[in-house]
Amino acid sequence: MRHLGLETDGYIDGRASRIWQGRRRNVEVLQLDREPRLGMELLWNHRITVDAVANGAVTVAPLPGGMEASRMTRPNLTDAEICARGEKIYRERIRPTLTEADIGKFVTIDINSGDYEIDADDISGGLALRARTPGSCYYGLRVGYSAAYFFGGYHEDPEL
Repeated sequence: MRHLGLETDGYIDGRASRIWQGRRRNVEVLQLDREPRLGMELLWNHRITVDAVANGAVTVAPLPGGMEASRMTRPNLTDAEICARGEKIYRERIRPTLTEADIGKFVTIDINSGDYEIDADDISGGLALRARTPGSCYYGLRVGYSAAYFFGGYHEDPEL
């Protein structure tokens, strides 16, 4: 199968083995209709250009700095361990410094260094931290809430 110019030898249960920049990589894929789509993990730090016309070209090119430059590393930790480490840093170092004015803001934490960023915008804070600590492992939360976002009319009273 050939998709977005990448060779694949198929997928099983949402996983694919692909040749990407000369290396074989196993990635998760999303299946729409009957054809699996490229896993977004491979596209991180790349520019994607699509000519949205019949038989239009699709190009994928690395951004300056290379693919590995800003890739998040997972230091052999499970998701639960990453969450536990992030929550511990938040509880012990960050939460004691917060005030009522910080409720609703987003905190992004580098779980390796303990560095963090607080911002009213979840994206801006995360990008600022990534610029300072590229390639680390990050944990995010919203001050005063049990989740960053709620759907379906759920309401929660914030608590510092």
